[in-house]
Amino acid sequence: MADRKIRCFEIDGDVLEIEYVYDPETGRWLGNYPVFVETPRYTPGGRPWKNVFESECSFSDSEFGDCGGCSHFRREDPLDVIAVCYCEELREVPHGSEP
Repeated sequence: MADRKIRCFEIDGDVLEIEYVYDPETGRWLGNYPVFVETPRYTPGGRPWKNVFESECSFSDSEFGDCGGCSHFRREDPLDVIAVCYCEELREVPHGSEP
């Protein structure tokens, strides 16, 4: 069995490749996810990528203020730990575009 694999996340016109490494101790695939607070990434539509654990958002409607429980957090799969935020207040207008 290969000990590495790539998964492509495709949301809002953006494709993000994530490498997974198999951990034989736990028997699980562990994703090498970016920390978007440190390295922001936006889709072509100006929407920010987020991690479930991010919790410093004043627009979150989650009970705990985190991204993972927020209705703006749009995942490709319900178990994903990264996704794109569809909150209009956090959307950035792509360069050369009108709002």
